[in-house]
This record gives sequence, structure tokens and C-alpha cells, in this order.
Amino acid sequence: SARRAWPRRLCGSVRSLCSASLPPHKVVPMPRLAPTMTTGKVHQWNIGIGDAISPYDLVFQVSITGPELLGNDATEKQADAVVVMEIECIEDGFLAKILAPVGADAGPDQPIAVICEDPDDVAAFA
Repeated sequence: SARRAWPRRLCGSVRSLCSASLPPHKVVPMPRLAPTMTTGKVHQWNIGIGDAISPYDLVFQVSITGPELLGNDATEKQADAVVVMEIECIEDGFLAKILAPVGADAGPDQPIAVICEDPDDVAAFA
């Protein structure tokens, strides 16, 4: 099957959360890469647990198939295609937990990672 790298996408819908048992953190969802997308696959994490994240860093890659991208309009050839998109994060912080490892499928807006503000808080998410 064909593989095509597309331009970067922003992961801009990060949600801030707070709980009594965990330090302040933000949940990173699977981005919705197309209106017809129902699932994406984590193709690669470009950073590891505890690594610093700055706005516009390429944090991870998502792969989707032709039908996920094009819906029912995908031709037979496009249906076999796999598109890999690099995802940028717009938040500062530190990667505290990966909820969706490489190869995992996740629906749009499903949590796939946790970011915290203080590097000393990363251990709380182990």
C-alpha cells in the first residue's frame, strides 16, 4: 500500500484537568484529521515520557487510511492508501503519560496522552 506524508496538523483541543490525586495536567486527544475520520492509529511518538514540549513541536504521528480521509468517495486505489500526518502541539509542558502507544487505534477526541506543567509532576502519572 502507498504511504504519503501530509503537512503538519495542530493538536489544538488540549483539555486542562485537575483532580485531588493528580497534579494539574492537560489531556491530549486524538485529532480529528478529516470529517469522515472515525479512527486513527498512533504511528510514532517523537518524544518520550518526561521530555519537554514547546508550541509547534512535532509530538506524534497519526496514520489513517484512504476511506477515513475521503469517506465513501475513496477509489479502490485510494482505499489502500495510508496517510501519515505529523501532529504539532500548541501547549508548553512535559509528556507525563502516553495513553495510546504506537500501533494503538483511537477515535477522534479520545485521550491519547497527558501533559503536565512541572517536570517534577511527571512521576505522579507513572
